[in-house]
Order: sequence, then structure tokens, then C-alpha cells
Amino acid sequence: MTVGDRIKVLREKMCMPQVEFADKIGVSKQTLYKYENNIITNIPSDKIELAAKLCNVPPAFLMGWQQTGSINMPVMDGENVVELIKMPITESLDDKEFLARANKQFVTTGITPEEKTVIEKYRSADNITKAMVCRALGLDDRERENRLKQEVALEHERTEMEEHELDR
Repeated sequence: MTVGDRIKVLREKMCMPQVEFADKIGVSKQTLYKYENNIITNIPSDKIELAAKLCNVPPAFLMGWQQTGSINMPVMDGENVVELIKMPITESLDDKEFLARANKQFVTTGITPEEKTVIEKYRSADNITKAMVCRALGLDDRERENRLKQEVALEHERTEMEEHELDR
């Protein structure tokens, strides 16, 4: 496993998009892509140090010099929980399939039972409560507005579907 492979695996375990990870270590998304796909193998030491710190592992682990540090460790931080909460619920999935995928993601990303409860409560909360949570977490107003618009549209579609079923 190369340095780039380790960075990619750890970034994915953190459920962090390439853009966000790249920004936090001070490189472009394209450069991070090249690191992760071994196009660039001579990664500057300062970038390795920043990536290691972000992934909560020693730089020697990223370099492959040290075997301590676990790729399977749960590393879900608050920002990543917020990203998971903001994931759109696709209408094409039925409830059982959605729950199966969500549970699989909880298991594979290392979300604790407490974090799962927070996510479930957020998803079932009314729009005012969600707005308060977003404000407390410092989310951008546009993000909050977009999320609320999506939820209103989904609720409207659900209501129409229920009315259509009642008409049958």
C-alpha cells in the first residue's frame, strides 16, 4: 500500500470529500487526486504531516514506516456527521432499501450509536428545529435554505402521493 493509498483509505473512512480534504491540507482537488492515484508519489513532507494530523495517525504510518495506527478506526467527527445529516434522501429508494443502505453506512463509517440517534432525531425534526441546529452548528444560510426547500418539496410530493392513493 502506498502513501497515496493510505491517504485515500483514511479520507474515505472519514467520509470527507476530496475537495474538503484537499483544502484542509492546502492542495487542489486535482493534486489530491494525483496523490491518491499514485500519479504524484513524491508528496511534500508538510502535506504528509497535515494529512496525518487530519487523519489522526502518525506521519510514519502514512509513509508505511510504522504499522501502528489503524485504518479501521472510527474517525467520524462533528463536521462529517453534519455532512451525513445533509445527505439527500433519494426518492427512488423504498424505505426498506434506504434504511438498509443507511445502516450499512453507519457500520462502515464508524458512527457511534449516539451519533446515529442524533442523525435520526434531526431527520425527524420539524423545519424550525432543523434551522436552530443548523444555526448552532454554524452552517451557511444558503445550505440551510436549500435543505429546507428540498424537505418542503419532498413533503409536498409525499402528500400528493398519499392523496393519490386515497383517491383509488
